[in-house]
Amino acid sequence: MKNTSHKQQIRIGDTVTWTSQSQGSVKTKTGTVVAVVPPKEDPMSLLPQGMKLDSWGLSRPRESYLVQVGKQTRLYWPREGTLMKIEPAASVLGIANETGLTPRQLAEQRAELLAALNGITKEFEGLTTGIPALSASKAFKAAQVVIAKAEGKEGN
Repeated sequence: MKNTSHKQQIRIGDTVTWTSQSQGSVKTKTGTVVAVVPPKEDPMSLLPQGMKLDSWGLSRPRESYLVQVGKQTRLYWPREGTLMKIEPAASVLGIANETGLTPRQLAEQRAELLAALNGITKEFEGLTTGIPALSASKAFKAAQVVIAKAEGKEGN
């Protein structure tokens, strides 16, 4: 995953993820960009038919995005600086050729790594209780990057 602060181009159809915090609960959402909102424009004018916006506010000074999570009819309008584009994962066969491992061995290693990382993430979430929101959010983003790398979603 890459943070949009490096001016990465996000387009309609891209998969993005972001972390939000509400009432002490940190949630990570992943979805598909369905509309690009130009600077200082009202996102309501860009809603696809049959969709509604989760929440909205004043227009934003920079380009932003409407994101659909799953098959929901509710769209999110996350702040641009919180979005990370998820790059397509490298092919399993390509990685197998580079490492000399079989696809089955790669899948087994991936499962072991993900299980370990999920355990670390659960412990991390417990440790962030009581930490000021901004610090917890930054630390959580760092943990997301580690997990994405283990899943093979980190672009080069």
